[in-house]
Amino acid sequence: MAGSKKRKKEKYKFTVMDYITIGFTAAVVLLMVFFLIRSIKPEWFNKRNKSSGNAATATANGTAPTEDPGIVTPTEEPTYSGIGNTYGNMANGAVAAEIDGHTYFVRETDKQLCVRGGSEERTLTSGESAVTSVNVIKDPFAYGDIAGSVAYLVSYIDGEGILRAVTDGPYPAADSDTELDSEPRATEPKTLAEGKYTVFTSVGQYLYAIDRDGLIWRIAIATGDRAALAKGKYTALCVYYGELFALGQDGGIYRLSLTPATQTETGAETDAEPSDDSDKLIIAGPVRCFTIYDDWIYTGGDNGFIRYDIDTLGKDTLSTSIKPDAVNVDKRGIFFAADGELKVASARELLSGSGRTLGTWDNAAAPGITLTADNALVSLTDSAGSTVIKNFEIE
Repeated sequence: MAGSKKRKKEKYKFTVMDYITIGFTAAVVLLMVFFLIRSIKPEWFNKRNKSSGNAATATANGTAPTEDPGIVTPTEEPTYSGIGNTYGNMANGAVAAEIDGHTYFVRETDKQLCVRGGSEERTLTSGESAVTSVNVIKDPFAYGDIAGSVAYLVSYIDGEGILRAVTDGPYPAADSDTELDSEPRATEPKTLAEGKYTVFTSVGQYLYAIDRDGLIWRIAIATGDRAALAKGKYTALCVYYGELFALGQDGGIYRLSLTPATQTETGAETDAEPSDDSDKLIIAGPVRCFTIYDDWIYTGGDNGFIRYDIDTLGKDTLSTSIKPDAVNVDKRGIFFAADGELKVASARELLSGSGRTLGTWDNAAAPGITLTADNALVSLTDSAGSTVIKNFEIE
């Protein structure tokens, strides 16, 4: 109508409920984006590896890390430090370990401990029977009087189940241009601790070992002093960023402390048994094999191929048809042994049922897969109970 005033449109006023609705919707969208990115790029959320780029990089490259942020060692005077093998190899009773371009391994033919650096190969033991569970760290005590040199403490389990070690060196240190007058050589093997063991790993100043009764011990490298860590019985273990993960004889995965509950404030250890709550079940299983890589716990068993977040808050079922006897993982892929075959695949390939076969063998079961820069070594047990090692090149 002419001359009439247009009605002014009133501005919408947000209510408290509007703000709540908007906030809730935004939170849901952000969570969806978070979980989508986490599924595509899990390494972005790898809080453990971000805390120590050195350890994470070395492990991903298939070589022995030099440090673990969960292991604190004094620096005022020389001491044993570092990790004796990759996290994946620890849980597989490793038959090889790498450090500074040197590969310490169990020779397939006679099961002796050897070292290879470049094109040279030397035998470090003779007369030992079926060496297993190889670890290597730097030895700060041997040849300490030779400037610009480094030596390595190579520990292993012999055929009788005894924890032993040799020191190999001296070698020129990586950051030194010193020319040494002598060639590297290995010392005579020495016994590290009483008892007989099936598997162990070396971390910092200690060895963490499972004896033939299935009990877990922490053993001081320098003195051989032992302290029990658990009340349960176990078959495999892995020390991962300050915590010990172990496969129980009952098929469960447990988390344990690296420090004995019997240790006093002064560091002295008593003979008292671990407390009843020392063994914390985190995965009920049944699990036949496991390994840890990039904050994931990979497990194989009758329930299939499953990986769990390191905090066990989530899991991915990679396959229900594949039931591995052994599994190991590094940046090249997921290596697993099943039905007499060694295969490698990515998580995506496992979900789609594909993968690549690296080799086969007559034995049905494989208790361990050791990964090096160039090879995958599968430990088998033949009908006579002897260890057989199959070596497969990784292309």
